Formats: sequence, structure tokens, C-alpha cells
Amino acid sequence: MKHFIQATTLMGVVLHKQSDNHCFTIRSRAGDEYSIRVKEETNFRCVTNLDGLNNDRFDKFVDQSDPPNKLKEKIETYIHENTLVAVQAIYQVQGDTSLFDATGVHLLTTQNSTFLFEQSHWWLNQISILADEWLDDLFGDRRSYSEADFSELYRTNLNIIGLPTDNNIQEMATLSRLIFGLSSAYLLRGNARYLSAASAGVRFQREAFRSFSHDGRHCFWAYGRRRQKYGTEWKLLSEDGTDKGSIPLYEQIYALAGLAQYHRITNDWEVLEDIRRTVRTFNDFYLDSKEKNPNFPGQGGYFSHLDYVTMRPDSPSLGINQSRKNWNSIGDHIPAYLINILLALDPLPVGRESDLAQFVKICREMLDSCGGTKWFRMLILQRV
Repeated sequence: MKHFIQATTLMGVVLHKQSDNHCFTIRSRAGDEYSIRVKEETNFRCVTNLDGLNNDRFDKFVDQSDPPNKLKEKIETYIHENTLVAVQAIYQVQGDTSLFDATGVHLLTTQNSTFLFEQSHWWLNQISILADEWLDDLFGDRRSYSEADFSELYRTNLNIIGLPTDNNIQEMATLSRLIFGLSSAYLLRGNARYLSAASAGVRFQREAFRSFSHDGRHCFWAYGRRRQKYGTEWKLLSEDGTDKGSIPLYEQIYALAGLAQYHRITNDWEVLEDIRRTVRTFNDFYLDSKEKNPNFPGQGGYFSHLDYVTMRPDSPSLGINQSRKNWNSIGDHIPAYLINILLALDPLPVGRESDLAQFVKICREMLDSCGGTKWFRMLILQRV
């Protein structure tokens, strides 16, 4: 006899409910229908923000009847047709019979069917709690920050209670994402603490991880650095998985995530110059263009890795990453920095129109190229 049991999670729109039979039916986005059984142990929960506040404002069932009626009233109270719910369930198969026993039903809407995460204050609370937690875990009770604070205390990895781990690496790309989060928090909340931390993080990133070419035209960003008992080990080359020993483009791309969002706040011209140098690096070293290199295929898009000796993406030393293009090397330009740079430079700063017009043109062309149907079709097929 066939027997199978598994914990699973389902999401779908409620089609109908049978309160007397203690069950309801949902339809998933794929069109599959699932009959969900509610039991005494089933919990009904409204989705909770990071602030931990109880968002349940449904009319409460009357807790004065026997268990079957209590279940009926729970279903009548919380389950409504045409609303989206997420269900944690135990899926059981016994012969030709299958059941989904709900252990938890997560309600994503208010009683009037408005998504809770579309409330005006939801993301303001969310970003504030995130930013405060990041800063409290890394820097304690400080309310203003310096480059030295980041140099001494910033860590890529913290444990589950926010304390440092034995891994004392300071990864540049993760730092940049932190700066992005802090800058975004300032844009939403205007809290000077977040801007102080973002500014200190930007100064630390630029001084600790930035590497210029001999002529100053190009900017490369180091993978990270590791603080040691005596001094600091600076690491230009990636140490992550199959990227190890190379200069992967996605790490260079995400170096700009925090800088671009920070520039939207400050219009800091030095930060903008580092962004311009880095974009020039993308187009001079990683771009598949016969104009840049007659030996390249010239199909457009960006190669994913660079050999640190030859500074070429087609070097055999790259192994499986030789002449490779992937989702990160093409699609990631758009969310990481391109959109924010174009927003920050529209309109162009007064007095710098002629200086920056060409850079804006380059960014727009990159946006059109990276978002082209051809590349997304190719990269999606790679993932299937």
C-alpha cells in the first residue's frame, strides 16, 4: 500500500469553504486546487512585520462552544473567498486518499482584503528595524560613525544573535549592500544616524577596497580583506566557490550598489567619479565588443570573469569561466546601480551638463542592452 507523508507550504486564493466540515479549498497560481483540512492544532496568523506587532483585527470567534464549533467559527472568521493565503500543512497519502492537514494558516490581508504589506507605514517600520538592527549588532550604542568604526568593527558574518563569528573577513560586495540598505533607510526615514553610517561606510569602501589603474581611468574593487593579529591581508581576487582566483564581474557590479544609492542623497562628485571609472572598467574589460577587442565574438553582453594576469575574459586559465556570460554579468547591472545613477543624474547637475551627458548616454545604452529580450531569453534558458 502506498504511504507518504511530508511537510509542505502552499499559497493560493480561497475558492470556497466548508465550515461544518472544517475545510476550505484554495487554487494556486498554477491552477492546481487543494483541499485544506483545519484541525484543533491549526494556528491562524496575520502576517507580521519585523516590529512584531499583532496585526490581527479580524472579528474574534466566540470561545464558548465545543471544539467542532470552535473550528467552524475560526474558519468563518478568518477564511474568506477570493483572498490570498499561505498554508503550512502536512501532506499525507494513504493508498488512493490524500490529505492536507493545516498546521498554520497565514493571512496576508486585513479584514477588508487589503494586503497588510501595502499599508503606508509597513515598509517605513520594516526598514527602520532592519537598519537599527544592523547598526546595533555591528557598532553597539554609537549614534554617529567614522571610517575607523567600519575598519575595526565591520564584519561580513555575524552569528544568529548578532555577535562576531570566527570568520573575520570583510567582503566588499556585502559592505556595499549594507551601504545601499542604510542609504535607502535614510531616503525613507530621514534619520541622520543612517546617513552618518552610510557616509562612513562609503569612505571605508573607497579607501580600503578601491584600486586604480596606472592611468587612473579604471577602477577595480578588491574582493575583501581579512584582519589579522598583525596587519590586514588585502584580497583582490575572489574567494567564493567557482569564482575563486579570478575577478568576477558581479562583485565589481555590486561594488556600485551602495555608492549609487548614496550618490542619490549627497551628489558627492568623488563618489560619482569612482562610479564612472568602474563603469569604464566594465565596458573596456568585460564587454563582448569587437571594437574593444577584435578577437571577441562581438555578440554584446558582458563576460562574467577576468583573468587577473592577462586581464582578459577569454584566458584558458579561467577554466569553466572562460568566455562565459551569465545572469549576474548581464542582468545585475540594472538593479545594482544603473537605475539609481540615471535617477540621480536626471536632470543633469547645473554646470556639468556637457561633462556628464556622455556618461548618462552610456548608462542608458547599457540599460537598453542588458534589458534586451535577446539576453533575458538566453539567460532564462540557461536557468531552466
